[in-house]
Amino acid sequence: MLAVDGGMSDNVRPTLYDATYTVAVASPAGAATMPSRDDDGGETAIFTVVGRHCESGDTLAEDVRLPRGTGPGDLLAFAATGAYTYSLASTYNRVGRPAVVAVRAGHAAPWLRREDAADLDRLEIATDRRQGTPLPIEGITVRPARPEDAGSYLAFWTAIVEEGRHVRTERVTGTVRAYRRRFRRPWTDREAQIVAVDQLGRVVGHLYVQRESHPVTRHVATLGVAISADARGRGIGTALMAEALRWAREVGVDKIALSVYPHNVSAIALYRKFGFVEEGRLARHSRKSYGDEDEILMSVWIDGKGDEVAGGSGPGD
Repeated sequence: MLAVDGGMSDNVRPTLYDATYTVAVASPAGAATMPSRDDDGGETAIFTVVGRHCESGDTLAEDVRLPRGTGPGDLLAFAATGAYTYSLASTYNRVGRPAVVAVRAGHAAPWLRREDAADLDRLEIATDRRQGTPLPIEGITVRPARPEDAGSYLAFWTAIVEEGRHVRTERVTGTVRAYRRRFRRPWTDREAQIVAVDQLGRVVGHLYVQRESHPVTRHVATLGVAISADARGRGIGTALMAEALRWAREVGVDKIALSVYPHNVSAIALYRKFGFVEEGRLARHSRKSYGDEDEILMSVWIDGKGDEVAGGSGPGD
């Protein structure tokens, strides 16, 4: 028996219609498959190919003859799965639909990208946007930044950037002097610079929220937030976000927008907690040193304003 990382979620036709397919190993030369002769000199064996789902019906093919050494790391091809396969695919068991790739004359071109966790969650909205005052966090103070925070903030930000995958920045160019100047006016009608500091005065979290300057988008602000690796999971992000929304209400901002990488699932969960919904995706928008990243665009209307535009629904609807 061979178990593959697909299954009835991306190809339900064998289960529904007893559809049969020609199955072959499609691994490149030098991959995991190394056929070995059995006692009778044969190099193949009969397999049943099953999917990843905990269902007795998740069988993709039976009595398939494949190289005896077929195993982990190999790629199996199901020939001519048909025009209806993708349209019948689902996200059963929260498994995203696979990519669609066209192959011709030795060349491959993607037509549809593989779905990720962010795609599965994109229609979720907050069921309760009434964000009260967060509970105090022992040993942590959340407040507007101060000039004396500049040195600690620079060390904090450098560590965030060195993690490599959560923010656009890959090289820190700011100086203590520049951040000290920026933190002189941390709470204005244009922007807020908010920090979380521990008992030693060390910056362990930071959020900026900035109003757009164009006359037709002055009701919108953009936001970014980061938490030290050793301070995550303590509610600091929640406390910072609550302050950002308080600033928005004070200065008359109606909408907050942001972008986030799809793999940053903890950040996406935090934003959804405050009613942010997905408005789109910018494909390969960030060209990082390790490759291109999509960016998910998310936004929230303050106090539920504009829900009819965002497609959300507030409590009691």
